[in-house]
This record gives sequence, C-alpha cells and structure tokens, in this order.
Amino acid sequence: MVKIEDRIRSRRPLILDGAMGTELDRRNVPLDATAWSARAMESHPDVVREVHADYVRAGADLHIVNSFATCRHVLEAAGLGDKVRAYNHLAVSLCQQAIEQASDGSDQWVAGSISTYAESSDRDRLPKLRDLHKNYQEQADILVEAGVDMFVLEMLFDVEVSVAALEVTTATGLP
Repeated sequence: MVKIEDRIRSRRPLILDGAMGTELDRRNVPLDATAWSARAMESHPDVVREVHADYVRAGADLHIVNSFATCRHVLEAAGLGDKVRAYNHLAVSLCQQAIEQASDGSDQWVAGSISTYAESSDRDRLPKLRDLHKNYQEQADILVEAGVDMFVLEMLFDVEVSVAALEVTTATGLP
C-alpha cells in the first residue's frame, strides 16, 4: 500500500468520506447530548461500521474515524472517562473492519479525528489549556497506537485551542 504521505505528494486527489454523526443521526442512532456520536460505537457498532463501509463503496479513500468526541474531557463529562482508550481504539477498528469488508483492494487510509468539541457543544466547558493539551496528547497517542495513518483536526475555532491540537498531532510524525 502507498503511504499517505506519498499519496499526498503525488497531488492526486484524495476523496474524503462524509460526516459520521450526521449519518448516524439519519440512520436513527441516538446521539448523546454530551458526547455526540461517541456512544454509538458501543451501542450501535454495526451501524458505525456500515457508515464507513458505505463511504468506501461510494469511492472515498480517506476515512475519518469516529473519534470526534472521544477526548477525555468530553467522555468524562458524559460519565465515560474510563472508556477513552477503548473508544478511540474501537473507532479505528470499526473503520478498518469496514475498509476490509467493502474495499475493492484500492488503497485506503484512516484518519484520526481530534476536534475542539466541548461537552454539549459548549466551548465554555473546555478545560484549561494545559489540561486540554494533555487530553489531546492522550488521544493522539492512542489513535497512533490503534493504527491511524494521519490526523484530521476539526472545529478549529480559536488559535490557542487549535494550536494545542496541532502541536500534539504534529509531534506524532504523522501528517
């Protein structure tokens, strides 16, 4: 398989998959007011896997795992702080399983999502920057361990929070 860095350098277009949370909602998977789509990996893993598989079949070759709301501060607020590692690993695993199931053998890549999402979409509930940095570091390390090829940073609203996410993901050496 071609490394994602080489594909990016080739300047050939990469087709990115679509929204996960929106698609789960469309498929009647209950979303959590606090942790958005995180619980779906445990309550509806087959649907999460099927969303990824549908994007593979639709021609996407870069897939964002369902880790949008699996950072420690979000999961703790939802009473799921003990599942940070498990949910991030599961997000990657479900995506990889879908690729294996639905791919025609073409190169496919997996991107870990790290977002600046805060509990219940309330940015006032973000932790202090030092703690936020630690949370992003933890999530990035877990996603690398689980096998992502690169990172996608989502909801970059303000400079300080965005820089924290960028610093930890850049330090992994992955794009």
